[in-house]
Amino acid sequence: MTDPMDAIAEEIDRLDNLLAALVLPMPANLHVQALREGLPEVVENLKGAYIAAGGENHWEFHP
Repeated sequence: MTDPMDAIAEEIDRLDNLLAALVLPMPANLHVQALREGLPEVVENLKGAYIAAGGENHWEFHP
């Protein structure tokens, strides 16, 4: 199992990579597509790492 802080650091690196890619000379629709594909996984991984580090799950709906 990955340490939560290591998982958070990995996702920060992925976000940095996504931001760096935005300056590449490509059509805007390709940038948007890359963000749509990459960001949901980053968000889920960050939520998982936050919960694994002892945080409360604020994203799950409890009626």
